[in-house]
Amino acid sequence: MPSLPPPPRLQELTSTHRIALFLDCDGTLIELAPGPDEVHLPGYLPAGLAALSRTLEGRLAIVSGRSVDWLHAAGFGAHVLAGTHGTELWWPGIGLDRAARPAGLDEVDAAFHTFAAERPGVIVERKALAAGLHFRKVPAQGDAALTLAGKLARLTGLELQPGKMMVELRAPGGSKGTAASALMARHPFTGAMPVFVGDDITDEEGFVAVARAGGFGIAVGERDSAAASYHLPDVAAVHRWLML
Repeated sequence: MPSLPPPPRLQELTSTHRIALFLDCDGTLIELAPGPDEVHLPGYLPAGLAALSRTLEGRLAIVSGRSVDWLHAAGFGAHVLAGTHGTELWWPGIGLDRAARPAGLDEVDAAFHTFAAERPGVIVERKALAAGLHFRKVPAQGDAALTLAGKLARLTGLELQPGKMMVELRAPGGSKGTAASALMARHPFTGAMPVFVGDDITDEEGFVAVARAGGFGIAVGERDSAAASYHLPDVAAVHRWLML
């Protein structure tokens, strides 16, 4: 079990500090599901996040491995979004900052679909700047999926990104840490104490980035974290902490 303490109450923090929140999505704001399109968003979540963002004067961002397109479709488009591990940035009222799709992703996408077609239960997730293999439904296929992804990463030069019961290849150059740093350099996040909340190993770089800026990370779930300062046990605890 993680040995980190629970975080200070958010209401106490906001009474003494100008806080900026960077929130992971899957496993943090919403429960993990067997497939990437099988997640359920609680009905109160959009309105609760909107109210919290108003309290923070807009200093709330979703920083996710999900694509910006998916986050929009899920109802998060009113917030600043950092999608696909920081390789896409969306600013409400301004627009989307997204690099061109690397040519190698078409090859990866085809190989992943061939792999999944031969292994029932493996799911391919296609994004603008990434392609993922999900094996939560068939954990025994995890080693084969990781082997294939590693081979394709070497062939294409794309970045290998493991996650919880999945692996993806994505455009290089971004991370949740670089995303948090980019957001902290822009209004309305500048000068605020940053807090990053996430459940996955991909959130560790986000924890490091906010700690360097005088903030802290909150690790969610059963995984021990080397960079977070505090811990919350599950999604429900995150919602309570956020006062949703």
